[in-house]
Amino acid sequence: MLTVFLLTLTSVNAQPLENNDLKDVLLNYFSNSFNVRKTLKNTENQYILPNSLLQQEDNLNSQFLSTYGEQLGEQISNYNLELDMDVVSKDNDSIKVNVVTKANFNYVDSEDASYSEENHIVHLKNYNGKMLVEKDIFDADNDLNKLDKSISSDDNYKNYMKERIKNLENKTNDMNKILISEKSNSYSQNFSSNRVARSVYRNSGYDGEKGAAWAKKYANPDGERDNKYEADCTNFASWTLFRGGMPTDKTWYHYSNAWIRVIELRNWLINKGYATEKDNYKYARLGDIIQYKNKSGIWRHSVVVTSKTSSYPYVRVSAHSKNRRDVNVSGIYYPNGEFISYRVLCIK
Repeated sequence: MLTVFLLTLTSVNAQPLENNDLKDVLLNYFSNSFNVRKTLKNTENQYILPNSLLQQEDNLNSQFLSTYGEQLGEQISNYNLELDMDVVSKDNDSIKVNVVTKANFNYVDSEDASYSEENHIVHLKNYNGKMLVEKDIFDADNDLNKLDKSISSDDNYKNYMKERIKNLENKTNDMNKILISEKSNSYSQNFSSNRVARSVYRNSGYDGEKGAAWAKKYANPDGERDNKYEADCTNFASWTLFRGGMPTDKTWYHYSNAWIRVIELRNWLINKGYATEKDNYKYARLGDIIQYKNKSGIWRHSVVVTSKTSSYPYVRVSAHSKNRRDVNVSGIYYPNGEFISYRVLCIK
């Protein structure tokens, strides 16, 4: 009878979670990084499978965020996190979920709300009757479904995670040097507010403050529907320039290559004499465009400067593809983010 009781208990404990319970687990899992950014304290994520590679990576990232959060302007005062989720597979021992995180939050030095949206594939595993996160597949440069399939074997997943952990360790070790280099350029401005003193109209006819206001307003997916592409970061940047008063021509017009592609937009702006290229966030003004190079050495992403701050990294940006409104560049793009380098297109 004792054996029958134990078998029955195990079977009950291992039942898969209901969707509401699953959502609670995922909300708590993703909330941990926001709590670290809020408290700047290294906090272990209780919703990760113990002794997993994900736990090792998350501990390193939590330590990084708590150590450099203040220097990188990453401390937040509050946040509200929501999830959209689609359960791909589910049984007694494992669950696979497509997750979209949607976070509204405030930085400690800003009254304006920021917004960030990300796509993840999350694998959960039964651990002593609880479903905990074993894998979190997230990558800016790859199709997540293809990536998830390619690392489905244990060996491939281990190699994938070891590379992520190594990159995080290298970034942590190099951060002091990066910050010293980033802050070393001589520069001064009066930051009495988020607005920077400048002439309203540039040679291109572009009003940077007007462009920045438009980008901030329509960064969320429920905003204006001018953006008809799934990967529309540069399309969004071009609409910002257009809404700010920049005129089209025979090369740069709605949905042309110069309108929707990262390198082509940069070349058009430079060749027209509408922009100069800088290598430091300090030179960016409201409405300017920042472009990022990925780990493969390709210029891949365009964002719009929508706020200025008084300390490094000096700018917050709005963007599409992954919808983001007025976010700090350091925590998402560079130096503590998805990309290895950047350039600032200062619009005249």
